[in-house]
Amino acid sequence: MSEMMLTRSEWKRRAGQGSVTHPLAVVPPLRKLVTTEVKLQEVDPQTGMQDVTFTLSTGALDRESDVINPEGWEVDAYLTNPVVLWAHQYQTPPIARATKVWVDGGKLLATDRFTPSDVNPFGAMIYRLVAGDFLKTVSVGFRPIEYVYNDDHHGYDFQRQELLEHSVVPVPANPEALIAAGETGIDLTPLREWAEKILETDDGADTAALWLPRETIEQVHAAAGRVAPTLIETSTADDAAEDRSPDDAESVADKLTDQEEVLMKAAIQALTEVIRELREEVKALPDAVQAKLPEPEPEPEPTAEAPTDPEPEPEPEPEPEGGTEPEPEPDAAVTEDEARAIARGVIEQSILATTGALPD
Repeated sequence: MSEMMLTRSEWKRRAGQGSVTHPLAVVPPLRKLVTTEVKLQEVDPQTGMQDVTFTLSTGALDRESDVINPEGWEVDAYLTNPVVLWAHQYQTPPIARATKVWVDGGKLLATDRFTPSDVNPFGAMIYRLVAGDFLKTVSVGFRPIEYVYNDDHHGYDFQRQELLEHSVVPVPANPEALIAAGETGIDLTPLREWAEKILETDDGADTAALWLPRETIEQVHAAAGRVAPTLIETSTADDAAEDRSPDDAESVADKLTDQEEVLMKAAIQALTEVIRELREEVKALPDAVQAKLPEPEPEPEPTAEAPTDPEPEPEPEPEPEGGTEPEPEPDAAVTEDEARAIARGVIEQSILATTGALPD
């Protein structure tokens, strides 16, 4: 079905500028963009999310000079599988399901219930963008059954048509709206990943998935990846000029309400006070560190050493055999009697050696 879903210009080229009133005629499906009205219903206590009612189509002359008869919608077949898609992508999981589709007051209406984050994070993100009034466009896919060309307004009057599906689409996605959505805390990572996947498709321009202009998807990719500005600007003026596109001429400050501006100024003042206090603490840090250092411990006083036992005197060496008296030490004092005894001994040893006998 996705390969047959055509834009208005493609459908006109295939269908021709004529009329079909026979219900069995083979007519390719058509899709149309609608800047929708969004109404939020009661909060679901299980998910914390609200059902969303969209205006899918009206009986007014649209931007392509066509008129769709509100009473000619056939929805029974769609209600057997009432999926809601993102950008007519049939190969990806649905982001919501329609709980009710009906015609009222010349309008085709649908109430959709989006997927919670634990089921499909992408659907939960789209819900927050729709609920926050950042996305306002849907696209209906339908099969024309009966239609005629109207020469007065140079367009088609669709008298009977079968609803095939409807999608939330990023057209006309305003990059500034997506940037503002990111600033409110909505995680746009899934949207950026979707844009990357589409842009990386080599033959994307020829597929039904990329029915949006490449420039639009590039803008979505850039806006979804934009980092929310902080209160303290750290980049230079040249860096800011490179990051900011011509469409972002309006500054963030211009978008602030009076209450937000007061809060921002109060936050800046509080940060200024904190920074001033930190600077004072840094200046006083050396003195504070010195004051907290421990006092050096005094060196212990020397204590009297315990008396030690005297070293034992060496034992005298045994006298040599022969009975000779040891020679006195040169430094020892010799008495007169000792000198005489020594002399007498020497004389007796000499006589004994000569005569072999001692004198009487």
